Amino acid sequence: MTEKIAWAITGAGHNLGESVRIFIETKKILDFNLTVFLSNAGKEVSMMYGKYDELINTFQDDKSFEIFDETSIGASSYKTGAMQLGGYKALFVCPATANTVAKIMNGIADTPPTNAVAMALKGNVPVYILPTDQDKIVETELPVVIDYKKCQKCQDCAPFNTCPKKAIKKHMGDIYLDHLSCNACGKCIEACKYGAITKGEKRPVHVRDTDIKNTKKLAKLPGVTVLKSPVEVVDIIKGLVK
Repeated sequence: MTEKIAWAITGAGHNLGESVRIFIETKKILDFNLTVFLSNAGKEVSMMYGKYDELINTFQDDKSFEIFDETSIGASSYKTGAMQLGGYKALFVCPATANTVAKIMNGIADTPPTNAVAMALKGNVPVYILPTDQDKIVETELPVVIDYKKCQKCQDCAPFNTCPKKAIKKHMGDIYLDHLSCNACGKCIEACKYGAITKGEKRPVHVRDTDIKNTKKLAKLPGVTVLKSPVEVVDIIKGLVK
């Protein structure tokens, strides 16, 4: 019987790209069914970074892959109920925002990822969580952004004319990016001859003490293993589906 693995995506950009790469590559070399749960924020951020489309396009013809967002399975997140029936070998929350970690620590289950954790723990399914906030300073990767020091506010803005999603917008002579419409296709980056639009720039982020404390508490929660890196996912899945 092919084993089932669940993966929950929250609204974190940090470690998102690496997590998607790891799951895609691992699923290509190992035989297992993969169910993905996204919160509303998880879907929005995944689309901003171009990772939602990457997952859909990679597994569009794969019947052993399914993906559910908060809209498709409703407020009750009924699909996550299968976690407590013991049909899954493990649940990964990767990456997990500080908000998600705080909810888990306080028993709140109001999104598909937090609901999946609650159901998994009830069903004695191992839960592996990769929190974004583990160190005082983390280096995170930005989605598509406009550098307004380089932007020339061209009347005939090439990125504005090029964007297939109409995510580049104008207001009172200014150009801005609507991140909720962006899918990180990169066409605007190629179109701007002034190099004012970039993707993947690294920035340091200062983590709050309360978030680090919650991560440490999470590591003591029965049934939960805290991961330090997305790379750890590979060996864990290998041990589960061998």
